[in-house]
Amino acid sequence: METTYIAVFYSGINDEIRRLREEQWRLSYYFVLEGMGAIYLFADDKIERYLNIYVLLLAAALQLGCAAVYLLHLHTNHRYIGRARAVRRRLERFFGLHDMKLPSGEEIVPGEWKGTALSRWFEYDTVVAPLMLFVLSVEGGSLYVVVSRLVELTRC
Repeated sequence: METTYIAVFYSGINDEIRRLREEQWRLSYYFVLEGMGAIYLFADDKIERYLNIYVLLLAAALQLGCAAVYLLHLHTNHRYIGRARAVRRRLERFFGLHDMKLPSGEEIVPGEWKGTALSRWFEYDTVVAPLMLFVLSVEGGSLYVVVSRLVELTRC
């Protein structure tokens, strides 16, 4: 009976890892769309009459704030995923999944997955850094458009 509860807990951890990973992607999409919207808005000459130094400074501050919030949330989310994976690995060890072998003698769980401790940089180079670089490049582009508008406005 205890194993049933642990199995349900294990399934819940897998669901949580999946939810957090989807949240990373969803948040990245939101910030890319926000950055692209800012690029589209401030690159359009139709809104030039509405632009003043206060609007552009506010837009620049918002773009910097969005980038900071995104980085903080992505890093925090990645830490939560790492903790959930460590718990999942402990449960796999408890269930004996790390020792299971196929009839041919081949191990089911790769050796790299048998450790319970995960580096805080686990999947940083394959998931987090590419997402971060893509979103920050769009946010940087939007900041460039806003700042270039600000420079144009202050030259006159």
